[in-house]
Amino acid sequence: MVGVNEMGEHAITRDTLLNLMEERRKIESSILSFNEILQQNGVGLEGPLVDAEGYPRNDIDVYQVRVARNKIICLKNDLKALMKTIEDNLYTLHKQEGTQELPQVNVDSSPMNPILKVGSVSFGLPADIAGLKTGDLIVQIGTINCNNFSSLADVARVVQHSVNGSVDFKVQRQGRGVVSLQVHPRPWSGQGNLGCVLLPMESIER
Repeated sequence: MVGVNEMGEHAITRDTLLNLMEERRKIESSILSFNEILQQNGVGLEGPLVDAEGYPRNDIDVYQVRVARNKIICLKNDLKALMKTIEDNLYTLHKQEGTQELPQVNVDSSPMNPILKVGSVSFGLPADIAGLKTGDLIVQIGTINCNNFSSLADVARVVQHSVNGSVDFKVQRQGRGVVSLQVHPRPWSGQGNLGCVLLPMESIER
C-alpha cells in the first residue's frame, strides 16, 4: 500500500518505480511485436488498405494490419501516460530522499554542441518509442558528447553495451531547448539496435 507523507503526497518507493519500469518494458515489447506484423505486411501505421477499386488489398492481411495499427496507437498512448507517471514518481522519490539530482529531466536549457543528427526514425522501434524525431540534433549519448566524440563507432559500442538496458540521449529540438530521452536498444530485423539513422556532423550553423 502506498503511504502519504507529511506534505499530503503519496509516498513513492523504489519498488513502485521498478514495477512501473517493468510495465513500460512490457508495453514497449508489445509495440515492437505489433510493428513486426506491419513490417511483414510491408505497411506502416498509415496507408490505404483497399485497392484503386475500393476492394480490400489482396497482397496483405487486412484484418491483421488493422488490429496491429489499432493496438500500436492504443499502446503508444498508454506508454505516453505511463512515462509521465514514471517522471512524476521519480521527482517525488528524489524529493523524499532529499536530493536535488533528478535522473531524467525533460528539458534542459544548457548550451551543448551537437555531435550527430537524426536522419530518420523507423516507426515502432526503440528510437521512435523513446521519442526521438527526424531532425533532432544529438548532443549526448550516454557519456559521449562533443568533448570526447570521435566516430560513430564510439556510439555503436555504447549502444551495444546498452542492449536490453537503457541509454540516455540529450537532443536539441527546435523550440524546446535540450530534451532528455531514455532509449532502450534492442535487436530487430534491421541494422543496429536503435531503429534510426544517425548522421555525423562536423559543425552546426548558429
